[in-house]
Amino acid sequence: MDTVEEVNGTYFYGGFVNLTPADLFKAILLEKFARYTEIELSAASLILSGMPLIPTRTKPGGAVWGTSLASIISRSALNKIHFPEGFHMYTPIGVNPSKIHFAKTNKLGTVIGRYIPYIGWAGAAATAWRIAYETRRHYNLIARPEHRIQWAAF
Repeated sequence: MDTVEEVNGTYFYGGFVNLTPADLFKAILLEKFARYTEIELSAASLILSGMPLIPTRTKPGGAVWGTSLASIISRSALNKIHFPEGFHMYTPIGVNPSKIHFAKTNKLGTVIGRYIPYIGWAGAAATAWRIAYETRRHYNLIARPEHRIQWAAF
């Protein structure tokens, strides 16, 4: 942990001087965010690889335009693997949350290709929660009692 001091009612943290409580919180937030940058890059790559950006054949009117890199790779790698006879799994189709619908399939490659961006979104949400939790915890260890943040959700 960096050196933390209180001088004339302001904070000294990580080489920064004369920090207000808000500035101290921002410095800690940036430090925690930098710690998780690699995790965010993997979540972003999952999200982007699952976006339907690659043009495909002409589809019926209500179908989602394009396909994703994740879908192409997972379907080609797992082309012949099917679930047992009679078992179908529902998978989300679409990017816009208000227009997502579910379709059933019995192909493992299709299931994986369609769920990859949602795994990325879940990873990004979990990382954001962890950054917020650790920032608040670290800030409250340093700040004076009257500057501490009380969040019921954390």
